[in-house]
Amino acid sequence: MYKGGSLSFSRIHSFLLKVAGPLVIMLAYNNCAPSFQATGDGSSAFKSNSGSLSDEPAFVGPMDDFAGGSQQKSILNTLSDGFKCNSVTKGQVLQVLNYNVGPLTHRQYEYTVNNLFGITVYPDLINDYSKVSYNNSLGRVAPGIELVEGFFSSAEKVLSAIKSTAAANSRVFKCSNPNNENECLSEFTENWGRLLFRRPLSSNESQKVLDVAFDQGGSLNNKMESALYLLLVSPQFTYHFYGLNLAVNNSDTQQIDEYDFASKISFFLWGQAPEGWLLDLAENNQLRQQLPEVVDRMLASEKSTYVARELAYNWFTMGSLREVGNKNFGVDGVTNDQANWNLAEQVTHFVDYHIQNNLPVSDLFNTDVMFHTDKTAKLYGLNSNGYNGQFKMVKTGDPNRSSGILSHMGFWANNSSNGEVNVFTRGPMIKTKLLCDVPIGAPSGQLIGTSLGESDTIKASVNKLSQVAPCSSCHIVTDPYGKAVENFDSFGRYRANYSNGEAINYTQLTPEGVSISSVKDLGVHFARDKKDLLNYCATKNLLSLASGKDLFDDRHIGALNSVGSCYTLQFYGQNISQNQDIKMKDLIKKIIIAGSSLIGQTAKVSE
Repeated sequence: MYKGGSLSFSRIHSFLLKVAGPLVIMLAYNNCAPSFQATGDGSSAFKSNSGSLSDEPAFVGPMDDFAGGSQQKSILNTLSDGFKCNSVTKGQVLQVLNYNVGPLTHRQYEYTVNNLFGITVYPDLINDYSKVSYNNSLGRVAPGIELVEGFFSSAEKVLSAIKSTAAANSRVFKCSNPNNENECLSEFTENWGRLLFRRPLSSNESQKVLDVAFDQGGSLNNKMESALYLLLVSPQFTYHFYGLNLAVNNSDTQQIDEYDFASKISFFLWGQAPEGWLLDLAENNQLRQQLPEVVDRMLASEKSTYVARELAYNWFTMGSLREVGNKNFGVDGVTNDQANWNLAEQVTHFVDYHIQNNLPVSDLFNTDVMFHTDKTAKLYGLNSNGYNGQFKMVKTGDPNRSSGILSHMGFWANNSSNGEVNVFTRGPMIKTKLLCDVPIGAPSGQLIGTSLGESDTIKASVNKLSQVAPCSSCHIVTDPYGKAVENFDSFGRYRANYSNGEAINYTQLTPEGVSISSVKDLGVHFARDKKDLLNYCATKNLLSLASGKDLFDDRHIGALNSVGSCYTLQFYGQNISQNQDIKMKDLIKKIIIAGSSLIGQTAKVSE
């Protein structure tokens, strides 16, 4: 067992700088990883705004090929037109697929070291790589000194936590033959290297780690610690690398090997590096053969809450509430930090309930199921007796709290200004964020009361502003959404009146002719009439998480959202029938198992 030593991290850090020079600051550990310039990441192609790698015709065309035939041509066909999918080339899509060099997120780092070593460590990573985004494909952001120093610092924290935790100490620093230093250190390096690099180390990689560890001198314990530190600061651990063994191919996607596939599945479902049993399947080329059973096993684990948390923190925006929350809730017995955490995790439990019970995507917007602790109960103005620090599922029985995510206090607290009227910001947000619908333009910025007559009621002002040309065409689409949730104030609390006593009672027809008067009406409308958009949006969010590609942010390639949105539309059309009650767990399985999914493929693009 490791008993602790006198290893100096600064000594290793200085040694790495001495033997590897400035590159170590850019690569974290140059002796144990290929150069970023050798990853075939297509970085030069991204310098072009067009992003076209060929003169091929449009890769994603009209929705004619969607499962279900010609009946599929309603909303999804409109989406395809709105995102200009006919102008998206296959080369542009391949660039997005190939963008696979990015660091582990905070959560992925934290979950990996917790699972492997049995410790809890919060890494020292800069905000650009924070918990609020599930895009780990940040290759277009240079791996600068601040990020790399964060990985050095995080490695020190990991080793410190292992040394101070008896169980972790015993679990980590051991070998089968401690009396043979060479054999012991080689076994230690290969075992932990395989888990941290998510594949076996090459003989060259192992030797380089051993050379540096032995050069540090000291006891066997010190050498083991040196070896582990070197593995922890290597980009092979701290970054995602997929398909590096594939030949360059700028015309089609290629199937990644089973080790890379194991990593993608594990980071998708559990947010951490694959465990030994997954790597064993990959080593024996059994992973794809046993994929349905593997996915079922992983989804049955509590670790799959990661998927729910990422959807809650990204699709439903709880990440920014948790990390940046700026509301002073002013509730006795609940600090603002407690409020932000409980409201964010309330949505996580809500989403996880729908995944674990394999409920339809549409139920996320039309259910009275909610989870409460004593803290959330106080925030909602409920009797907190019977609750404790653990989330408990309840059926609200309240029509104002029976529209799923649309009824959650945290969602509206995070998506509201501090003003009293939020119709014109919430409507467009619902359309583009919750439904992933085509953006329709920016608000004019005109404020209520500036030119509409101070004698108007708030309701009259809202309705009058909606009719002002040329804004009316947008307001017709989004105002029914914004008005339906106006009963929630900027803290997400339900209210019947504005502060001046005026009743909040809007009613408006959607462009489809559906009358919306309340959040309940809106939830029913979405679950009944917008099923295809809800399914598409869930698919887009899950594909982003599964692939590590931010399919919502392809502005560096072409028109806003075009490439990621069009790729999602193609996947959706090939694998999901429109307006079906696609269920959450089934959708996750489909994304992993379907042959056209991002998760099992990549593309090598020539420079």
